[in-house]
Amino acid sequence: MIDSKNRLLEAVSFLEQADYKMAAVIRNIGQLNISTGENSIKSMINIIISQQLSYEAAKTIRRRLYDFINEDDIIEAIVKLGDKDISHIGLSQRKAAFIRGIACGYRSGEIDFGRIEKLDDVEAAAYLCRINGIGQWSAEMYLIFSMNRLDVFPVSDKAIRKAISIIYKTEGTEKNVSSIAENWRPYRSIASRYLYAFLNNHNNKDKVSKSEGISNPYD
Repeated sequence: MIDSKNRLLEAVSFLEQADYKMAAVIRNIGQLNISTGENSIKSMINIIISQQLSYEAAKTIRRRLYDFINEDDIIEAIVKLGDKDISHIGLSQRKAAFIRGIACGYRSGEIDFGRIEKLDDVEAAAYLCRINGIGQWSAEMYLIFSMNRLDVFPVSDKAIRKAISIIYKTEGTEKNVSSIAENWRPYRSIASRYLYAFLNNHNNKDKVSKSEGISNPYD
């Protein structure tokens, strides 16, 4: 896991030497701001909210949720959410059921985030995928952004595929992106973080270019 600034610098240096196109992305983005990860239950809730939503839509729902509940006792607050509360926040009933289930499982000890710390990436993803509402993508997001694991690659993620298709001028198929990502082992998580940052910058620049008539520098 990313447990120190030196470890992150080591990973970045490796990626720069392993792949000149990734090196260009790193130079453009600069140093990543990597936190130590959120409270396990909160991180999992945020990931479920983000499923199949745009960044802005997910951000709005997360803000409404945390404005509404008491974060000091987040588990009890989630369990007690009523249907009207869910509608006000903007959560679907399906996602609300998943979130309640995770809160109940955490409270009962059925879901043990501490145990996940001791598992390797494959085992941890398999454990997470047994939780109702958590699929492979959600498990990978938890491993990358909450646990700061170093070598997880979300091959099915549309944002990752789009970023790779732009940078490497190739089709973003699973075969193509997997092949390119092999160059980044054992730091595919770090490369993925840079791809997300790249695409975010690309999308923002594209919005400006369309609204102001400025050419897109990535075209």
